[in-house]
Amino acid sequence: SGVEIDIWKDQHSDAIASRAKNLPLRQTTIKIADLHDLIAMKLRAARLQDDYDIGQILQSGQVDEAILQPLITPDEFTRFKQIQSRAQTQGK
Repeated sequence: SGVEIDIWKDQHSDAIASRAKNLPLRQTTIKIADLHDLIAMKLRAARLQDDYDIGQILQSGQVDEAILQPLITPDEFTRFKQIQSRAQTQGK
């Protein structure tokens, strides 16, 4: 189908799955990770594409730092703030 999906299991997986929303898709139900968990996963992956994706997500205006901060390390939060600053500058 041309869609790539990354699948992994780590110490965060169970908590991410517990917060995921169930959404119907055709004849089944799929779990969709919470926006803040998605950002946390992308910060842990620390790839250039992930930083770009986070910047795009920030454009939605739906990110709550109070929800995100407990999900990530202090270093990851610092990187998030840097990405956020770049996204704000580019959005102007």
